[in-house]
Amino acid sequence: MDYKHILYLAVITLSLNLILWIVYKLTLRYFKGAHFVWGNAIVMTAFKPAMVLAWYLAVIYGIQWIVLSWQNNEWSSILDRLTKLGVFIALIWFLFRLVTYVQNKMTVNKFGAHQYDVTTVEGVAKISRIVLVVLAFLALLQSAGVPLTAVYTVAGGAGLGITLAAQDLLKNFFGGLVLYFDRPFVVGEWIKSPDREIEGNVQHIGWRTTYILTFDRQPLYVPNSVFLTISVQNPSRMLHRRIMLDVGVRYEDMARVSAITKAVEAMLKAHPDVAQDQTVWVNLTQLASSSLNFRVYAYTKGIHWSLFQRTQEQILLNIMSIIAEHGAQMPFPVQTIDIPDDVLNHLTGDTHVATQKN
Repeated sequence: MDYKHILYLAVITLSLNLILWIVYKLTLRYFKGAHFVWGNAIVMTAFKPAMVLAWYLAVIYGIQWIVLSWQNNEWSSILDRLTKLGVFIALIWFLFRLVTYVQNKMTVNKFGAHQYDVTTVEGVAKISRIVLVVLAFLALLQSAGVPLTAVYTVAGGAGLGITLAAQDLLKNFFGGLVLYFDRPFVVGEWIKSPDREIEGNVQHIGWRTTYILTFDRQPLYVPNSVFLTISVQNPSRMLHRRIMLDVGVRYEDMARVSAITKAVEAMLKAHPDVAQDQTVWVNLTQLASSSLNFRVYAYTKGIHWSLFQRTQEQILLNIMSIIAEHGAQMPFPVQTIDIPDDVLNHLTGDTHVATQKN
């Protein structure tokens, strides 16, 4: 056995590692900037697997030289398989690192000049990892000498058994896929369902459950399969919030109702926070038992809850001022009792007698 070959191999490997390190530094400097985000990502994630692969191949080739001196064909075949396996594992490792690196950068919007949807990024990253794991598993089986046709046959039978035994788990899994690709909501949005008592802000969308934080700050974990069968409202994607108010004045102010409604509608059309491209109207809608009610209908420009409340408060205060300016009043609940004259006279007479006695 010639040990010089081993020494040469060690020197070559060290030289290759040095070259890789120099190339790594130079390419990082070259790919610096927002226009080379993918190049920078590939260099950042490929350096460590490439260094490890270089040492791994050096060891394999060193062992191969020793085996060749033994003239053992069986060992040579095993080492060839290990070489291919090592290269494939290094490639899978690099792709795993690339997926994680890109996901982390996209999540915090540091991957170029674009902004990325967190839910979509997480969904694509999870699917990519699953594909890589399956490929790595198949590569390991093939390197062990297991025929892939047998693997597919076993996987088909096992898949049927797993499907029957874990139907709920698979429903949740495919429910998660639907949420990732259809995107009826994403992390950070406010959702609610008219079919279930589900309402709150979405915190995380997993493969099995979706984590929602309710408005009373309680965590709510909803299985993803539920979203396949229920209706979901997404108020976070509203363009406007609706203002619909019923306001009443006294029957004594009947002659002033028309002027009041016109003045209120003019106020709404001049309000800076009311969307003028949406429906705005004020009309008398009800002759109630103790009031004449008119309805105020409009939409706000913003959808933020606190802004909506402030805008609605301003409109209510303006309506009260308009009613007062027209000499009208908002009524209290009133009931009129009709008493016959004979009963009234009788009651009045009894009261008069009682007063004289006292």
